[in-house]
Amino acid sequence: MVRRSLGVALWSLVGLLACFLGALNGLVGTRAGRSLLARIASNAVERAVAGTIEVGDVRGSLISGVTLTNVRLLDADTSLVASLPRVDLSYNPLDFLAGRIVLFEVDLDQPVFNIVQHANGKINLEELLRLDVKGSGPSGPRPLVACRWSWPMRPGRRC
Repeated sequence: MVRRSLGVALWSLVGLLACFLGALNGLVGTRAGRSLLARIASNAVERAVAGTIEVGDVRGSLISGVTLTNVRLLDADTSLVASLPRVDLSYNPLDFLAGRIVLFEVDLDQPVFNIVQHANGKINLEELLRLDVKGSGPSGPRPLVACRWSWPMRPGRRC
C-alpha cells in the first residue's frame, strides 16, 4: 500500500512539473506569451522610474537574459537621458519573482548619455531612477543600485 501511494505521489509530481514547463514554454515560446510578459515588465518599469523608457524590440529567451534594441530613456519632462542602440541583459528570473530587479550583466553597445544637473541640484539620471527618493518610511533605506564597471577593450573600439 505504501508503494502505491509513493507511486501516485511521484506521478503527481511529474505531472505538476510537466504543467509548469508547459506554461513556461507557452509564455516564452509564443507571441501572445511574450506580449503578456512584455506588458508585465513594462508595468514594473513604470513603477520603478520617474520618466519613460522606450524599447524598440526585445529578443532572447526571456528566461535568463534579453537583448533590447533602440532603447531611449526620457526623464519626467521628456528630455533625453540616454539613447542605447543595443542593450544585452542577463538576470535570474527568481529575483523578479521576489520583487527585486537584479541584473548580473549589462552590455551596452554605443551608448549615448545626456547627463544634466537641474536647477534643484539633482542629476536627471538620479531623478529618472528615483535614487533621490527614500524607501517606504521617512527613515527607510534608499534604493540599492550597485554597479561593478568593467571596460573590456575590444579590437576597433575606443572610449
